[in-house]
Amino acid sequence: MNVLLLLLITFNNGEFPLFSVRPLSVHVKGKRKRLSAMKTAQFECEAKGSRPPAVISWRKGSYKLKNAVTRVSAQGNVTTSTLTITSTSDDNGKFLYCQADNPAIPGSAIEDGWKLDVHCR
Repeated sequence: MNVLLLLLITFNNGEFPLFSVRPLSVHVKGKRKRLSAMKTAQFECEAKGSRPPAVISWRKGSYKLKNAVTRVSAQGNVTTSTLTITSTSDDNGKFLYCQADNPAIPGSAIEDGWKLDVHCR
C-alpha cells in the first residue's frame, strides 16, 4: 500500500513569511499629469514583490509627505499607496518621489518619481 503523507507547518500564525524579499518594482501611476495650482490631485504608487509588505513613503523634493493611504493585497506582495496633494506654483519643477522599502532588508529601498508640472490659471 502506497501512502502519501503531507505535513504542513505554519509559523507566526501565518502572518509573516519566514523569509524576506526586497521590493522588486515601484511605479507611480498616472505620470505626466499637468497640475493646476491650488487644485487637488491624486497619485498612486504601487510596489510589488516585497515580503513582508513594502513600506511606501512619499517626498516632494526633500520634504516628506505623510497624508497617504496605504493598502496591501490579500496575497501580501503588492502594496498600493494613494497620495492626495494640493500643488502651488512654487511646486513647479520639484520632483515627487514614491519610495518602497522592506525594513527587514537594509538598503532595499527603490523609488520612482517625476518632475511636477504646475500651471497657474
